[in-house]
Amino acid sequence: MPNGIGGDGNRSIVGELTKILLLAAVYFCAGKLGLSWAHIHTSVTAVWPPSGIALAALLLWGGRLWPGIFVGAFLLNATTQATTVTALVTALGIATGNTLEALFAAWALNTFANGAKAFERARNTFRFVVLAPVLSPVVSATLGTASLILTGFARPEQFGAIWLTWWLGDAVGQLIFAPFITIWLTQPFPQAKPKRVIEASGLLILLSGVGHFVFMRADASSPEYLVILPLLWAAFRFGQRGAVTSALIMSVIALAGTLYGVGPYTEADPNESLLHVQSFMSTLEIAALVLASVLSEAKRAEQRLEVQESISRVLAESPAIKEAAPLIIEVLCRRAGWDFGAVWIMDHSLRELQYVDVWHMPGLEAPEFQRVTIHGRIKRGSGLPGRVLSGGKAIWISDVTMDPDIRRAPLAEKEGLHGAFAFPIKFGQETLGVVECFSREVREVDDHFLQMVSDIGAQLGQFIHRKRADDDLRAQRLQLRAITDVTPLLLTQCTRDFTYAFANRAYAAMLGTTPEEIIGKPLWEVIGVEALETIRPYIESTLSGRTVE
Repeated sequence: MPNGIGGDGNRSIVGELTKILLLAAVYFCAGKLGLSWAHIHTSVTAVWPPSGIALAALLLWGGRLWPGIFVGAFLLNATTQATTVTALVTALGIATGNTLEALFAAWALNTFANGAKAFERARNTFRFVVLAPVLSPVVSATLGTASLILTGFARPEQFGAIWLTWWLGDAVGQLIFAPFITIWLTQPFPQAKPKRVIEASGLLILLSGVGHFVFMRADASSPEYLVILPLLWAAFRFGQRGAVTSALIMSVIALAGTLYGVGPYTEADPNESLLHVQSFMSTLEIAALVLASVLSEAKRAEQRLEVQESISRVLAESPAIKEAAPLIIEVLCRRAGWDFGAVWIMDHSLRELQYVDVWHMPGLEAPEFQRVTIHGRIKRGSGLPGRVLSGGKAIWISDVTMDPDIRRAPLAEKEGLHGAFAFPIKFGQETLGVVECFSREVREVDDHFLQMVSDIGAQLGQFIHRKRADDDLRAQRLQLRAITDVTPLLLTQCTRDFTYAFANRAYAAMLGTTPEEIIGKPLWEVIGVEALETIRPYIESTLSGRTVE
C-alpha cells in the first residue's frame, strides 16, 4: 500500500475515533446535567438534552458514531447507581435503548425527511416532529423503563409515570437541541451587518425581559403565551436560526424559573412542574420551527422569482450573450451578495472555455485575479469552470484557498477571495458555457441557491441556442439572397394580402427598381391594378397549393 493512502486511512480512523470519544464525553456531561433534575427516579428526568445532541451528531456525521452514544449512555447510567452486576446490566439495557432511539430517528429522517436538511421545508419539519420527538423516544422509554423494573430498580406500578417522564424528556431534548445544532451547522451564515446586529441585540433584550416577566416571578398567573411575540419576531426577521435560538433561550429561562419554584408551572410535585413547562415549550418550539420553515420557503421562492425575472428582462433586451453577460453577473452578485463573477462560453473548435466578461462589486480590488481570468482559456477538468464543464453540474466551494485543484487559488487568497460557486449554461445535455462567482467571505453550501442558478443556467442555454438558431437562419437567408441575386431568373414572393415579401435583383431590374424598394409594398403599387388582376388567379392558386388549368 502506498504511504500516502495508508496515511490518509490512518488519519480517517483517528478522526472517527476522536468524534466517537468526543460524542461520548458530551453525551455523558449533558446527561449528568439532565439527571441533576431527576425527581421521579434517579435515572429518569423530564429534561434530557443528550437525546437531541445524539440525533444531531448522527444526522451531521453519520450513523458510524453510534458507539459514542452507547459508551456515553452506559457510563452515565453505570455511575448513577451503585456499581453492582445488576446496575451494570441495567446500564446496558438503558444504553441500548438510547442508542437505538437515536439510530431509528436518524434513519427515519434520512429516509423520509431529507436528513439534516429536514427543516428547510415545512412538510419535512412536520415529518421530523412525528418521526423523531414523537416516535423514536418510545424505543428508549420502553427499554429503559423495562430495564429498571426487571432489575428491581423500580416498582412495576411506577411503569406509567416513569415511561411518560422518560418519553417527554427525550422528546423535548430532540425537539429543542437537534434543530438548534443542525440548523446552526448546516445553513450558511448571514453577513453581520450593523443594523442586523442592533436588531439581534434588541431581540435578545426582549427575549430576556419577557422570559423574566413570565417565568421568573412568583406569580402563577403570568401570561405565558406572551413569549410568542419575540419568537414570531425571531422567525420573521432571522429565519430558522433565529427561531430555534430564541426557543432555546426561552426554554432555559422557563426551566430555570420552574426549578427555582416560580412561574406559571410551579406545582407541589417538582416532576409535574417540569412535565408541564416542557410540554409548553415543546409546543412553542414546533410552532416556531414550522413558521420559520414556511417563511424560509417563501423567501427562497421570492428570491428565485426576482432573479429569474431580472435575468429574463436582460435576455429580452440583449442581442447576444456578449452583451447580456455583464448584466447577468451583476444581477446574480448583487442579489446574493457575491463580489466577483465571470462568464465563460464553450469554443467547440478548440474544445475549451473562452472568457466572455467579468463583473465585480465597486469596492473590490482584485486586479491580478481579474487579469488572469480575462486572459485565461480553460480546458475540460481544469480549475473551477473546467470541473463544471466536465461534470455538467453546479459546484460550490466554501473556501477556494483550501482547494488545491483551483489553479487561481493562490491569487484568490492573495486578493481576499474565498467562497465560490459555478454552474453550467446548458441546453439539454450540452454544456454551452459556465458562470462562476466569488465572495470575500467563506460561505457554506446553499443547496437552494445552487438549484436556482442551475435553473438560470438552463434559461441562459435556451437563450444562446435561440440566438445561434437565429444567426444560422440569418446566414441561410443571406446565402439564399446571394444565390438569387446572381441568377437571371425572375424570382419573387408575396404574402396572402398581395404584399411583396421577396424579390431578386433580376425581377427588380425588369421593373426598373431595386429589391429594397419593392419588398414590403403592395403589388398593385408596383405593377398596377390591371396587371395584378391578370396574375391574381395564379398567385392565389400558388398560395393555396392548387393548380390553375
